[in-house]
Amino acid sequence: MASDPRQNETQVALILGPDSTHLESLISHLMSSSNDQRSQAESLFNLCKQTRPESLLLGLAHLLHTAPKPETRTMSAILLRRHLTRHHDSFLWPLLSPAARSSLHSVLLSSLQQEPIKSISKKLCDTISELAAAILPDDPSAWPNLLPLLFQWVTSPEPRLQEVSLLIFAQLAHYIGQTLLPQLSTLHSVFLRCLHSSTPSDVRIAALAASINFIQCLTSSSDRDRFQDLLPLMMQTLTEALNSGQEAVAQEALELLIELAGTEPRFLRRQIVDVVGSMLQVAEAEALEEGTRHLAIEFVVTLAEARERAPGMMRKLPQFVRKLFGVSLNLVLDIEDDPAWHAAVDEEEDAGETSNYAFGQECLDRLSIALGGNTIVPVASELLPTYLSAPEWEKHHAALIALAQIAEGCSKVSSLALLFLLLTGYCDCDFGLFLLLCLDLCFVCCVDEFHRFAASVFVLMLLCCAFCVKPLCTVMIKNLEQVLSMILNSFRDPHPRVRWAAINAIGQLSTDLGPDLQVKFHHLVLPALAGAMDDFQNPRVQAHAASAVLNFTENCTPDILTPYLDGIVSKLLVLLQNGKQMVQEGALTALASVADSSQEQFQKYYDAVMPYLKAILVNANDKSNRMLRAKAMECISLVGMAVGKEKFRDDAKQVMDVLMSLQQSQLDADDPTASYMLQAWARLCKCLGQDFLPYMGFVMPPLIQSAQLKPDVTITSADSDTEFDEDDDSDTCLEQGGMVVRLVMCFGVEVGWPRLGFWGVLLHCLFEALLKTAVLDLHFSAVNLPFFVNLWVVGPSGFMIYIETITLGDKRIGIKTSVLEEKATACNMLCCYADELKEGFFPWIDQVAFTLVPLLKFYFHEEVRKAAVSAMPELLSSAKSAVEKGQSQGRDETYIKQLSDYIIPSLVEALHKEPEVEICASMLDALNECIQVSGPHLDEKQVRSIVDEIKQVLTASSTRKHERAERAKEEDFDAEERELLKEENEQEEDLFDQVGDCLGTLIKTFRTSFLPFFDELSSYITPMFGKDKTSEERRIAICIFDDVAEHCRETALKYYDSFLPFLLEACNDEYPDVRQAAVYGVGVCAEFGGSVFKPLVGEALSRLDTVIRHPNAQLPDNVMAYDNAVSALGKICQFHRDSINATQVVPAWLSCLPIKGDLIEAKVVHDQLCSMVERSDRELIGPNNQYLPKIVAVFAEVLCAGTDLATEQTVSRMINLLRQLQQTLPPSTLASTWSSLQPQQQLALQSILSS
Repeated sequence: MASDPRQNETQVALILGPDSTHLESLISHLMSSSNDQRSQAESLFNLCKQTRPESLLLGLAHLLHTAPKPETRTMSAILLRRHLTRHHDSFLWPLLSPAARSSLHSVLLSSLQQEPIKSISKKLCDTISELAAAILPDDPSAWPNLLPLLFQWVTSPEPRLQEVSLLIFAQLAHYIGQTLLPQLSTLHSVFLRCLHSSTPSDVRIAALAASINFIQCLTSSSDRDRFQDLLPLMMQTLTEALNSGQEAVAQEALELLIELAGTEPRFLRRQIVDVVGSMLQVAEAEALEEGTRHLAIEFVVTLAEARERAPGMMRKLPQFVRKLFGVSLNLVLDIEDDPAWHAAVDEEEDAGETSNYAFGQECLDRLSIALGGNTIVPVASELLPTYLSAPEWEKHHAALIALAQIAEGCSKVSSLALLFLLLTGYCDCDFGLFLLLCLDLCFVCCVDEFHRFAASVFVLMLLCCAFCVKPLCTVMIKNLEQVLSMILNSFRDPHPRVRWAAINAIGQLSTDLGPDLQVKFHHLVLPALAGAMDDFQNPRVQAHAASAVLNFTENCTPDILTPYLDGIVSKLLVLLQNGKQMVQEGALTALASVADSSQEQFQKYYDAVMPYLKAILVNANDKSNRMLRAKAMECISLVGMAVGKEKFRDDAKQVMDVLMSLQQSQLDADDPTASYMLQAWARLCKCLGQDFLPYMGFVMPPLIQSAQLKPDVTITSADSDTEFDEDDDSDTCLEQGGMVVRLVMCFGVEVGWPRLGFWGVLLHCLFEALLKTAVLDLHFSAVNLPFFVNLWVVGPSGFMIYIETITLGDKRIGIKTSVLEEKATACNMLCCYADELKEGFFPWIDQVAFTLVPLLKFYFHEEVRKAAVSAMPELLSSAKSAVEKGQSQGRDETYIKQLSDYIIPSLVEALHKEPEVEICASMLDALNECIQVSGPHLDEKQVRSIVDEIKQVLTASSTRKHERAERAKEEDFDAEERELLKEENEQEEDLFDQVGDCLGTLIKTFRTSFLPFFDELSSYITPMFGKDKTSEERRIAICIFDDVAEHCRETALKYYDSFLPFLLEACNDEYPDVRQAAVYGVGVCAEFGGSVFKPLVGEALSRLDTVIRHPNAQLPDNVMAYDNAVSALGKICQFHRDSINATQVVPAWLSCLPIKGDLIEAKVVHDQLCSMVERSDRELIGPNNQYLPKIVAVFAEVLCAGTDLATEQTVSRMINLLRQLQQTLPPSTLASTWSSLQPQQQLALQSILSS
């Protein structure tokens, strides 16, 4: 662009003058392949936009009419859309005069009416829709002739006009759906007519899209029901496209229907049998294209996964579940015996696997998770044995692969028990389902309270098992062994791919059933895997056997593994020396796991193993050996941790020298060495402890660099030929697209409506990317459209992202997950170093804090956030330890205050915006630890922010639980869904637990100054005492009051009237944890309540007596409550002696001693006993030293336990008291007391008193 302003004005005037050829030329240059020409054109275009925006837009609109070249009209439509999209940075509509706006309205609509080329028409539809979306929500009359004209076109006899009007209606549904509600009857009639079979397929697809979009935007179920009669016509659009051989049209219809299944599954409920039946017919039609069949299956799987909107609906169609499982299983049969697979080259790992095979695996996995074991197990048990007994190796292979795929979804105990019963013929499907019904009924009763009815149902179930099959526990163990034997028999199958699949199944079951499988069946599995490692003719089988050893040993204890170590280690060493690279890599990974699981037992093999590992580390320098070297690094570090610093020290120095050399070399960007090295350094630090400090200056710079990596996210043109790097599985764009869509949904917590600019553009990019099925994989679009639509529906409640890392080109999404994984690893390692090195980590605290604190809100990757959260208290602890030990480079307590002021508010802010319940719990845990370290440094404003956030957490949790309760009322709700809700509610309980701990720490830290905040929180805490709340909520509420009573003492007395009745009632709660908290609180109130507690002493004694005298009081589950009740009774004896019958109560208390379950309370109680003996407490000693033998017996038991049941000081006092008794008691009394002791107690006391 020329620098002379006059020349600029002249050029702009020429371009926007009456001769449109100059603007056409500019548009042409904008599309030029010459960078210089395109850059100059962009500068001129921007100048026109800045100086004469109205003329520019009208000129572009004029070109839609007059430009002879289709590409010019196309580009004009695109540019107009960009500048008429409300949330685009270049939104120019507000700058236009009313006359220009009116003119633009008319030109856009007339251009659309006249445009003959369909692709340009669709872009014009987009432009018109964007403009309508920008202006109509605020002022429905801003484009007065738009809707009338659309209704006119949609009833036109011209199919082209029908289609474009429907396309615009489809998009407007998202923007002004509620505005169109008065036109609902008219729209319904329009859709009904346009979906009719007599209309062209393009019109029907447009009508299908519009219908589905309107159904999604309708909030009223009655409004949605008015569209029910459209559903048969929607399905007819699909079937007629298939019948006429138009599979591309059918696939468009399927994608739209998948969207409906994911977002509004309840709309399908009334006709679910017909709809699902039709889809399964398509899925089974082998004459159709793979893509079509896969989309039909995807529809049904998506329906099964739509549990939040239609829980259990698909589980009520067992006949279709069986058919779908069979179809998916049949897809897994589509595998070829490719010679490349046998060659065992990493790049050919999937050789012979077809797209059918991969999709079938995925469906089995998703189905088992979505429907649960109770639904899938009976189906699997019916089909899999048939496959296993067939002569074809493909069927054996498919059955074993299926077993591995469904293991996760069916890993609940009841489901697995039934699977083994059914697979081995111990019961038929009908009886198996009856057993599951019994289990479910028992579960329903036990979820809320363990009523007698629940017990009776469970007993009934066991009786049924006793009469109809062998006792369930015995049968389950026996039949798991039979199922394993069935799989292990396939280790000897003639076909290596079947053997591989059998090993794969064992590996998966080892993960999903661990550690029970390891404990019971190590004698079967480990020898079989060791034998499979001898299959030198099939190295891929060998390598997979080594991998399965890893799966198995991950859940092994050293005592299980030790008897097999000689054989396993020797075989792995053979593979390291003689195997192919793939086998060597598997052997290294297995060896690392074996070492990690066997710990010090591995020392025996260290000298034999380490030379091989170091040789690989030093010599595996070729590019092809990079993963081998990386795995050697991993193995060495895990072996070092297993055997300990003393054994590993000398080799560690050599290994670290090699790692330093590698780190200084220029590693390729895709070299796995870097990521593995990050973890190896951290393990070496954990092994060597403070001896690792000299290496920290070398380790930290690249580690910080990895932690600071920006997410590599791209959105490229759906029409471009740009290919994403697919060399690395984790980098494949299309496989990760769904992840991006889900990520975007998580960002709704960050920024409000004012930040819609980026949001709107991103939404549109996502939408177009997902719809460009001509370029994108159909399955990817089908899977992820529902997630995107959910995103669209929930709207921009907020969004924050590192925008500079996202390219908003035209429209394909990619994310390089290997970058995120490296970042997550680095963040975890930083946390590990801070934890391990304590004050030694001080020099890096500032740099690490400034790196990790922003990552508390890194929504691209959960592991990054989790690592950042975990590191916060570690950084504060390191700083505090360094200051206290004088290793803080001259910094004092002020530094801890500064660091705390940076970390804690950031953590609270991140908690406010965190979408994942599990991470919220982790954040509260970290916040609690941070307060423990630096609580005194918090000011009132910071405490206020923490308390306000705790309120928000409690409110949000209550809302989620209410929503789940509403879901439980759905007509499709069933036992599987109840189990899933139970798991979700357990996460909420963990959250409440962390809230309780956090409040407890605040109370302990600030004591009476926290009470104003406690007053605010009371309205949140008091409802938690309700009987309708879970036992965990009641326990937490009680613990919070316990802390207030204990640490605020006299100033907490005003709360006794409100809270003590809850405590007393909870003393006899059916849940031991609640009882423990309650009786502990009674003891606290007895100690500090003074005259306020006195009127309640009688009731407290009664409640405590019930706990103590219960016949099962000292069983493991109840002993903590028992011990705390005894402690509370002792405090009543000590502080309210005048309110009790001391001659009865004190001896009763003594009779309960010693207590041995709660070691903290044991120390308190036994110290109290010691004090009472020292002052010769009359009621304790009893008339004529009546209770002295009991006292001595208690002392003997306590002393025999060392310092477990008493502090060193109390132990010393007890010994002194016993020596005094030896000297002062009459010999006859002493002899009588001594004779009452057990022989071992007498010996112990003799030894203690004589030393």
